[in-house]
Amino acid sequence: MSHLNYVLYPILFVAFCVTLFISIRRSSELHKLLKSKTASNHFDSDVENGKFELEELQEILTKDRTDFETEKKKNEEKNRKVWQMSEAIYIEKERVEADNEALQKEKLKLESEKKKFEEKNKKLWSQSIAIFKEKDRIELLKKDIEEKHHNVTESIRYAKRIQEAILPSAELTRHLLPQSFILYKPKDIVSGDFYWIESANNNDSDNPEETVLFSVVDCTGHGVPGAFMSIFGFNMLNQALDEHNLTRPSEIIDFLNNGVSRKLRMHNDDSSVKDGMDLVLCAFHKNRMKLEYAGVHNPLYLVRGDELIQFKADKHSIGDPFNEEFPAYNNYEIELQKDDMVYIFSDGLNDQFGGPEKRKFMSKRLRETLLEIRHLSMEHQKTELASILDSWMEGTEQNDDITLMGVKI
Repeated sequence: MSHLNYVLYPILFVAFCVTLFISIRRSSELHKLLKSKTASNHFDSDVENGKFELEELQEILTKDRTDFETEKKKNEEKNRKVWQMSEAIYIEKERVEADNEALQKEKLKLESEKKKFEEKNKKLWSQSIAIFKEKDRIELLKKDIEEKHHNVTESIRYAKRIQEAILPSAELTRHLLPQSFILYKPKDIVSGDFYWIESANNNDSDNPEETVLFSVVDCTGHGVPGAFMSIFGFNMLNQALDEHNLTRPSEIIDFLNNGVSRKLRMHNDDSSVKDGMDLVLCAFHKNRMKLEYAGVHNPLYLVRGDELIQFKADKHSIGDPFNEEFPAYNNYEIELQKDDMVYIFSDGLNDQFGGPEKRKFMSKRLRETLLEIRHLSMEHQKTELASILDSWMEGTEQNDDITLMGVKI
């Protein structure tokens, strides 16, 4: 309240001075009037006039008193308003000071936030520079990887041409197996599956016999590793026929098994190669209408009329050494009839996921499909099988190499 007193005291003092001035002025007028009456020497001469003048003097005093009271009330009202204004000014002053204090605190807070923001900007700028540098480095690495990938892909494509060159030509296939088809779908550029067709005619001029050997081989893995194994298996089959004159399917597979075990599994430890191959190998003796068959893991299907006959394969993996329980692969002889159809294949088709429920195709569905299309020509069977496979795989990635060979007798 000390601030308020400094304002009120001067105001009250001014009001008091004004009142005193008015009183002194009224008294001076009264004194002049009295002196004027005395100087005229008529005061004592006329009582009536004196009475009249006294009444007039009383009226003047009454009027002065009334004016004084009125002026006093006005001054009090002014003082009250001044007091209210002073109080409002004080309250407003306190509010302004509080607002200023709050603004000062907010200013300090904003300055602190500004410093933090500037520090964050500084860190972000440093990070941005590091990111741009890392981006440039990644771009260089990407370019290098793309170049290497291109070179590797080109090498694999060249390997594909080599692999396709060793496969039986379409001309040889039509010559040796006129009514046949081969559905061949590698998963990658090169394949771990391959098919093999060769002629093995005897040299007996009195009793010449034409034998056609054909096989579908599924090497472990796909892509480049499978392709390496396929070339190895292809060479071993040719070596069995050309160098050792083997034409019996079981003997050829025995030779293949020994070769894989000897050349790829030289040590019985963790460093030895654990991969091998599954296959179906047939020898078709055209003159005798007989088919010899031996297989590893993959069966042979024979469609005769409305019936499908399955010939099971041995479960002894290529590369595993023979023992007393399994001394050699089994050889089966099948008497053929005209219009019989023989199908051999890798497991890629049966294991392919697809369909509405994304399940495997499975061997049962394959057998049913082969019976449904048995009335078609071999070329149309290939087209139908390819269409069925594409529909089955729609929206699903191919998960293995697929090979299926069909031969009509």
